[in-house]
Amino acid sequence: MPIKFGTDGWRAVISDEFTFANVRHVSQAIADHILKDPVNGGPHSHPLVVVGFDTRFLSDRYAAEVARVLAGNNIRVYLSKSDCPTPAVSHAIRKLGATGGVMVTASHNPPRYNGIKYKAAFGGSAMPTETAQIEAHLQANLTSGRQPLLADWAIERGSLPPQPGGAEITRFDPMPDYLAHVRSLINLDVIARSGLRVLIDPMYGAGRGYMRALLSEVGLVADEIHGEMNPGFGGIHPEPISRNLGDLMRAVRNGYDIGLATDGDADRIGAVDHLGNFVDPHAIIALALRHLVENRGMRGCVVKTVSTSEMVARLARRYGLPLYETPVGFNYICDHMLDKDVLIGGEESGGISIKGHLPVGDGILMGLLLLEIVASSGKSLRELVDDLQRTVGPFQYARNDLRTKPFVKAELVRALKASAPRAAGGRPRPRGGRQRRHQVSPAGRLMAAHPSVGHGAGAAHLRRSAHRRHGASIAGRRRAHGPGEPVAAARLPMRRARPLRLPRFARLAVVRTCPNAPHRPRPFVRSTHGGRPCVPDMGTPAHARPCLPNDGSAHTMTKNDTTPGDHG
Repeated sequence: MPIKFGTDGWRAVISDEFTFANVRHVSQAIADHILKDPVNGGPHSHPLVVVGFDTRFLSDRYAAEVARVLAGNNIRVYLSKSDCPTPAVSHAIRKLGATGGVMVTASHNPPRYNGIKYKAAFGGSAMPTETAQIEAHLQANLTSGRQPLLADWAIERGSLPPQPGGAEITRFDPMPDYLAHVRSLINLDVIARSGLRVLIDPMYGAGRGYMRALLSEVGLVADEIHGEMNPGFGGIHPEPISRNLGDLMRAVRNGYDIGLATDGDADRIGAVDHLGNFVDPHAIIALALRHLVENRGMRGCVVKTVSTSEMVARLARRYGLPLYETPVGFNYICDHMLDKDVLIGGEESGGISIKGHLPVGDGILMGLLLLEIVASSGKSLRELVDDLQRTVGPFQYARNDLRTKPFVKAELVRALKASAPRAAGGRPRPRGGRQRRHQVSPAGRLMAAHPSVGHGAGAAHLRRSAHRRHGASIAGRRRAHGPGEPVAAARLPMRRARPLRLPRFARLAVVRTCPNAPHRPRPFVRSTHGGRPCVPDMGTPAHARPCLPNDGSAHTMTKNDTTPGDHG
């Protein structure tokens, strides 16, 4: 199987595709890209690359091989002394003025995976044009039989002194400089005065010890669970979502005010309130936006992915801030952070960044910012979330992931576009690439249902039918209703929808929202997976795509389970 880079690097199963030999080949392709391809005006004559790694099985050894190959190509390398978060590597790239960086990690994916993230000189994920160049070098090398160049060095030796050709490997600790930067963005004093009882769950990942270290500096005692080295991640996926945080949710009820969780490489955040309820990234982004504007008096653009809650869009409109909506993947948010005055950018998966920080998702930064929000308000996290829902309308969220057999996502996207119905519910298909609402039929087909305004018997029948057949619910199209106004609901009977034929084992997830819902659970859910949406065209640069409408339209995404989540 050819090695392909997704939105944030290459990931594969350890000892299957992710082998030492393939890691060396990928590293050689990265070296060729750095030395040969025009980047920022021309190839780099004296390049420096930062290399880090997470807590996964053999990650330190894979990182050592990356360093050997880069040094073998006369590239200077700064190699982390121990496992470290991806945001710390990104900060080191900027701090050291490096040409780029390599992070050995599979982020939030299952323990059997590992991967390589390539970071550009600005600290964020490399642009698609750069990863395409790396792939081209890789294929050329494999076709010609060219072998990677290796420095005469082993990780047990420590650093490699400067060599005649310019090669050098320096072991370093990225933690102090990174924490100093985070300290400049967070009001640790207000957190310290609050006396909050904090429980941190790094999920056995590379974020272990980082938040606790900063909080201990200001005298706030924070406890940590799952902070030991465990490449098996305790049998769970190191992704901070509700179903993976059972231990944290139970432990927080034992006298803690808040629980914070980061994923395998600490670029995502999840939270738990004092009652043990999961607080999803949709709410965290919205709370952070409100805090930055109302309490800090900050302004700027708001960037969110299509799978991120309408709460964020409503707050942006409330504050008169420009709003940009992108496909799923933090690299699209990064595009905007590089050329616009962005106040906050975030996605449903928990990758969030703010003004003054790097264009990367950062679970550690956002966890500390959430502590600042709670501390400065004098309220509990649950009270803040309830107040937010009263302000912008109640929203419910859930997520369901399904396994699939392999398929080519690009081919599926083309098939979906080619099979899109010309009309649904008697209404013609909107032009201009507008996102559509979809539902999944028991036969494994994607059913396009055009919603119409109303919430009568037809809508109720559709919801009941969906529950009986799929265990899922179909929410009506969300409009900018105020409190007490009726919720728009889909009224089209399922049998009248035109099916879009999918591969038998296609993995689907549908974003669905329900504004104005009461606080008790209702059969409306917001469900998504971290894949890219089928529409708009992925070949169009993010800056060239128009902002999608913020009308609550649902977005359906597909993901191949054998190629794990392709963004940070």
